[in-house]
Amino acid sequence: MERNVSVSPEYQKEVEQLGFLGVPVTVYQDLKVKGFTNELKALIEKAKTNPRP
Repeated sequence: MERNVSVSPEYQKEVEQLGFLGVPVTVYQDLKVKGFTNELKALIEKAKTNPRP
């Protein structure tokens, strides 16, 4: 689910509560990744092999 922090202060607060000040932030289960990194690629692969129930 996409959340646009530029239109909702509540969404920005959620990002800050995750420990991040900037975006993009991707959350999958208990994993959180900021930015477009190799860590994000690994998270995407994990999501493909272990989809949410």
